[in-house]
This record gives sequence, C-alpha cells and structure tokens, in this order.
Amino acid sequence: MGRRRASDHPCLVVCPPGLEDLVVDELVALGARPERTGRGSVSVGLTTRRLYAANLFLRCATRVLVRIDRFTARSFADLERQITAIDWSPWLPSDAVPRFRVTTRHSRLWHDGAVGERFAAAFPARGDREDDQVKRDSEAEAAGDDGETGPLVVVRGLDDRFTVSVDASGAPLHERGWRKAMAKAPLRESVAAGLLASAGWDP
Repeated sequence: MGRRRASDHPCLVVCPPGLEDLVVDELVALGARPERTGRGSVSVGLTTRRLYAANLFLRCATRVLVRIDRFTARSFADLERQITAIDWSPWLPSDAVPRFRVTTRHSRLWHDGAVGERFAAAFPARGDREDDQVKRDSEAEAAGDDGETGPLVVVRGLDDRFTVSVDASGAPLHERGWRKAMAKAPLRESVAAGLLASAGWDP
C-alpha cells in the first residue's frame, strides 16, 4: 500500500465485499497507490486523470467517491457550522440539486434524516423540488441505483466524526455500456469480472 501524493484526490472505491484485493490490483495497474482496504471498499489517492480512468476501466468496482471533508460534530449547531465551511465549488455547481445518503453510528447526531436536512439546507435549489427527500445509505454499499437524478453526496458519521464524499461515478459502474440482451436476473458485471479475475482469466 502506498502513501498519497499532495496532488491526489482522497477517494474511496466501493466494491462488492470480497473483491477488495482485485480492486487493489486494478488500481495499481492504473498507476495508483492504494492505501488500505475495508469491507467492500479501497481507499486511494487519485489524480484527476486517474479518477477519470478509474471510472472508465475498473471492472470490479461499484463506484468511486471523492472525500471532500471530514469534521467532528456533537450538536446540530456544530454540524451546521461545519457544513457552511465546506467548499462545494470544485465538485458541484452553485445551482446543483444533490441527493444525500446519510448513515450515522455511535454518534450524538444519530438521526440520519435530521442530519441530511441540514446538508440539504446548504442548497437552496432543493426547495423547488416536490420530491425532495434525504436518501439513506445501505449497510452493504455506499451507493446504489435509486432512480433519482442529480449528484450524490454520501455522508457517514461514526463516533461523532463525519466524512462527506461526492460520488464521481453517476450510475453504478456495472451499468456502463450497452446491452443487446437482458436476462431476468443477470449476474452483476462487477461480480462476474471478479469471478473471472479470481480464476486467472485475463481478456
């Protein structure tokens, strides 16, 4: 595992649990230096060019998140101050209408919906949407296809420490490409790629 360079964006590559080592190999092949792995994720610093390449060429990943801020908040007043200090401009336009997925554990701010509402308030354009709602993360993956449009922001709170990430992939990476035929319950492409890589098959 490598050390992040100053020019790199801190990223979290999300993948199906069990495919972490394969994602590490794919990132190394792109010239990146993965830092550590967790269940269903790999932390890595990526240049802008490699961030694009990761979304184009990673076969075993689900999506790539860019971590844009980390902070401690033990009250909603703390949270609101921290949100106000976030510089969203490198990642989201001023008229963005983002979605929010919030997960909190072992934190004083335990109500996911209330935390998400504070983030949503930072984007006035959201008030014009009739279907405005806070999206919650799942245990298994940091993101999934929920049919909603707009950029995705993932917020995780653990022990009063919050990590804010912007989704850099859009639709899940296994949905890339164009399909001529669809089965009723097809095997997700990222899982299929992992099975083939584990078997030693290289296209």
